[in-house]
Amino acid sequence: MWHLPSDQKVTVVSPTAAVAQKPGDRTKTLLLQIPYQQKLPSSGALTVKQGQTDPVQGWHYDNIFTREPAPAVSFNRTGTATTILSVIAPVSSTANVSYTTRWSKDTYAVTFTIAGRKTTIGITPGGAIYRVR
Repeated sequence: MWHLPSDQKVTVVSPTAAVAQKPGDRTKTLLLQIPYQQKLPSSGALTVKQGQTDPVQGWHYDNIFTREPAPAVSFNRTGTATTILSVIAPVSSTANVSYTTRWSKDTYAVTFTIAGRKTTIGITPGGAIYRVR
C-alpha cells in the first residue's frame, strides 16, 4: 500500500498502473505493479482508497488533531505466499513510461523505457534486485 499526499489526484490507468499528480504540477508519480511469480487477480488488482473509515485508510494528518482525505494506492493479492513487485517512478508530467519483462536463465529481467531512455533491472531467485544496465 502506498500512501500519497492529500494534494495528489490518482488515476488508475490499468490493472497494473496508476498515476498520481498534483493538478498543474510538472511532475507525476507512476505506481506500477509488475506481475512476478503470480498472476494478477481477475479484478481489483489495484485499488485506491481515500477517506475510508472502516478500516481507516486514505488519510493525511497535518497534525495530531487535523486530518484530510488522501489517496492510498493498494496492490492487492490473496493467499499465504504472495509476491508483489512494485515500482514507484517520479517522472516529468509529459514522460511516457513502459516496461517489458523476460526471463534470462534464472533471473527475471524488467526493462523500463522512461522518456525514451532504457534501463534494466534483474531479480534473482533469492529476491535480490540489481541494475543490469
